[in-house]
Amino acid sequence: MTWTSILGRRLHLTAITVYETELVTYSGAGWSQGSTPNDHASSERPDSCSASQLGGAVDGLDHHVLDHHLKCNSQECYMADHPEQREMNGGARSIQTRTLRMHVVEQGRGPTVLLCHGFAETAHAWRHQVTALWNAGFRAVAPDMRGYGSTESPTPVDEYTVFHVIGDMVALLDALEERHAVIVGSDWGATIAWQAARLRPDRFLGVVALGVPMMEESPRPPTSYFPESEESMFYVHYFQRPGEAEAELDADTTRTMQRLLFGASGDAGARGAGDGTPNPFGMVSRVHGLLESLPDPSRLPEWLDAAALDAFVSSYRESGFRGGLNYYRNLDRNWQLLAAFADRQVVVPSAFLVGERDPGLAIPGMREIISNMPQHVPNLEVSRVVPEAGHWLQQERPVDVSHEVIRLAQKVFAER
Repeated sequence: MTWTSILGRRLHLTAITVYETELVTYSGAGWSQGSTPNDHASSERPDSCSASQLGGAVDGLDHHVLDHHLKCNSQECYMADHPEQREMNGGARSIQTRTLRMHVVEQGRGPTVLLCHGFAETAHAWRHQVTALWNAGFRAVAPDMRGYGSTESPTPVDEYTVFHVIGDMVALLDALEERHAVIVGSDWGATIAWQAARLRPDRFLGVVALGVPMMEESPRPPTSYFPESEESMFYVHYFQRPGEAEAELDADTTRTMQRLLFGASGDAGARGAGDGTPNPFGMVSRVHGLLESLPDPSRLPEWLDAAALDAFVSSYRESGFRGGLNYYRNLDRNWQLLAAFADRQVVVPSAFLVGERDPGLAIPGMREIISNMPQHVPNLEVSRVVPEAGHWLQQERPVDVSHEVIRLAQKVFAER
């Protein structure tokens, strides 16, 4: 998770060569080789449940639009009626862009919606939104971000700035021969989405951010604000030293993912002051590390089945955690490099969602930062706290997130 204000910048555009390698098929259990490109997706779409079954539409979004376009992915609705559809039919491929080789989940044809995950997730975190967007008539594109999963992981730490990652997103659009996209992000992906839309509104026409609000630049380096003592340090400090956090997180990938995903979720607890709710993104013991204080869940949360967990574990066994940790190691470098953009606003249509039980929402001053967002995002259309949800919002509350992404994308592309 990241909550400091960090920017991106426009990277120059050059000619590129795109190499499409093996096409693989995607399911809840992960990736397997396939042979038929055919729009990188199954030709048959699963049935849709009605908007009324979802307990009402997002404000301003017609129920008939939802009934026609949106496949419900919630356990309460669709999965209960169609257990055979738990696996998401779809496709993935490896694409060589001018910045690096990227592993991309892609489904559908139509206007493009680009989905950017954060730490500690992969493209698999968007499995529900990919299907919902496909059914709504969009081209959903969810890459493993730089340093994650099957996407390349450059060795130098300083190649994980927001400059590089936004450059990856522009290069990916070019490789896909797409001029425009609505960009959606969660956690670090939200930071990338905000800044991509802020600095390249010619390419990114709208933004939906989950968990991390847009905020003004801090007057001093971000890491100087984070607390530490003789006994413990803020998790961002723990992530700063190359090799230390990797040694703990890579030692047992299954244990790591179980504890991180549960610990930051709404299922871990109400996250009230002093209630003992575990928090992976708080203070870390200098002796015991990050994971020791997090519980092993007795069972997986309803939103995370065994196949989904296995997909995450498999990806992190391939890439390790180093790439994701390197984003944190560039917090102060981003702050130095991006001072020139301090007064620039996000001017495209925007929306923000955060879980009521997201650890970031409990940070002192965070609710004030969220309420002040219109100063920096004048076209902020939605700012909403999702009840009882945690940090992994697109997984924990897939219907809420899919509704908002589809609503904003429909508006943005209808106005072009």
